[in-house]
Amino acid sequence: MQIPRLSVPEIAPNDADLVGNMVNAVTASGCVLVSSQSEPGDLGDLLARLAPAFGRPVHQKLSAANGVHPIRYSPGHPEYANANCGDLALHTDASFEPNPPLIMLMACEQPSPDGGKSVFASGDALLNHLATVAPGCLRGLFRPDAFRIKRDDREATRAVFSKVDGRVRMAFRYAEDLKMTIHPDAAEGFRLIRDWIADPASSQTIGLERGDVLVFDNSRVLHGRTAFPKDAGRALYGLWCDGDDAHPDLAFGIPDVACADITAA
Repeated sequence: MQIPRLSVPEIAPNDADLVGNMVNAVTASGCVLVSSQSEPGDLGDLLARLAPAFGRPVHQKLSAANGVHPIRYSPGHPEYANANCGDLALHTDASFEPNPPLIMLMACEQPSPDGGKSVFASGDALLNHLATVAPGCLRGLFRPDAFRIKRDDREATRAVFSKVDGRVRMAFRYAEDLKMTIHPDAAEGFRLIRDWIADPASSQTIGLERGDVLVFDNSRVLHGRTAFPKDAGRALYGLWCDGDDAHPDLAFGIPDVACADITAA
């Protein structure tokens, strides 16, 4: 996938044109990368001030009062992928929550000089791939009980693909450190998704620079990370948003033009 990029003198949350362009890019492509030509200030505060365009903050255990959470190596939290430094396979965030966040905002405070690249893949492309190579597997992936996933005290049973408001939302995670049960009808679909994810041609890898802000639709875009050294100093901020009371032009999930025939079954 190709991530749309905006370059501006300053990332100003009160700039209606900038926010509108960000919203339009996320609706059209599922994501947007915004680079500033000025030295960034408090990036956590910046994310919090951008958040209203994308919904209300969704807190997690590592979040500050404004919902912003650190993304950096922290050995005291082995259960959190954001706090580790190994390879992170493509996934959508918080699939173990009853209502996963619809939007993820990220800001880069300090990139790693070695590794720590961000990896993204299009849910549009994945859904169309599955419809092309094995359309029969889709019914199992649309089951509301396609998989059950648990991480510490969080647990949910859900579909990989769900029809919502004329679009398709996606939730996917597969990792050996998570407790998962996959419905037999969805097993082949899971295998095909894992094979597709493993193909480098399915994704785009980018290195975020200091001050970059990335926004993506968590129900449409898979994301991951390459490994980096523990002492690399890689430091990002993240913020989940629920999509409620967001900008009126914002739409979530894979658009019907990409999946109308696929979801007719």
